[in-house]
Amino acid sequence: AAAAVAALGIALALWPLAAAGLALLAYLSVSRPALWSAAVVLALPFYFSFDIPLPGGRAAGLIDVLLLAGIAVAAANALLFAPAESTYPKGGARNSRRLAWLLAALIAWALVAVFAAEHFTVALREWRTVFLSAGLFAVLLAATFRASASPSRDLWLIMASWVTGGAVAAAIGLAQYLAGAMLISAEGVYRIRAFYGSPNNLALYLERTFLAALAWAAFFPAGRARLLSALAAGLQGAALLLTFSKGALFLGVPAGLVTLWAGGLFILPSQGRSRRPLLWLGGVAVLFAAALLPFLPTERFQRLLDFSQGTGYLRLQLWRSAWQMALD
Repeated sequence: AAAAVAALGIALALWPLAAAGLALLAYLSVSRPALWSAAVVLALPFYFSFDIPLPGGRAAGLIDVLLLAGIAVAAANALLFAPAESTYPKGGARNSRRLAWLLAALIAWALVAVFAAEHFTVALREWRTVFLSAGLFAVLLAATFRASASPSRDLWLIMASWVTGGAVAAAIGLAQYLAGAMLISAEGVYRIRAFYGSPNNLALYLERTFLAALAWAAFFPAGRARLLSALAAGLQGAALLLTFSKGALFLGVPAGLVTLWAGGLFILPSQGRSRRPLLWLGGVAVLFAAALLPFLPTERFQRLLDFSQGTGYLRLQLWRSAWQMALD
């Protein structure tokens, strides 16, 4: 309820409503930081279109505020509550510390590069959004599970919130397609983009949440969770198709399906379960290919392997340039 109040205030740009919802959510999250971490991953697809309203007509970045407030929530939890009993496997804590130092080194190394950039202000913003925000999120997650009395339960809460955010973004994109709004016309097709600037951005996000939802739908025991996962996977799969992202449709999704199928091939027998879900994954692949067939004659896919012009040519040149930069 607190998250819904905050979301409504952010969507309508009403700062008192947004502040009230976030304050209540923060109060609840002090005793269980996983609630705040779940809110962060739920909000990820809306980062580019929604800000948190402030008094005086001002606004602040959605994810920036959520991350900084999340660190404050985790700090309050550490001050007010004793850490939960460690659930790390033997050697896990040492590995986590080693990874933390490696992540800190990467963030610091990236900051050094900022001072060599010609456009310092732009480079500093890129460092903040790409490296520092990711590091803060890692800190927030570490603090979340340090404070968790039930890590597996909190992990599922965070994962389910992440997939739910993708499903909501997918549903909005599908609604835009039906309404003919916010679409991009390119090479004979209309592409959805939800709240992103490009359909490819939406596809990059959805191909990850889609595969997680599909894994749950295939491998969960029968029940409500499996049904909800199938619904989320269906929404995201349809939206992925309508992004008409060649990278997602011909590389990302097929690679993901092969990975899920290979994983199930070994995991299901070890759990004493039937391999029937592998047939369902095969059916999803066939359904995806059948849904794509009517669009193959369009200009967008006719020139898929033409590297002498269009986006294929540009991508090839970018890859060559990137390789040359690495050599330099």
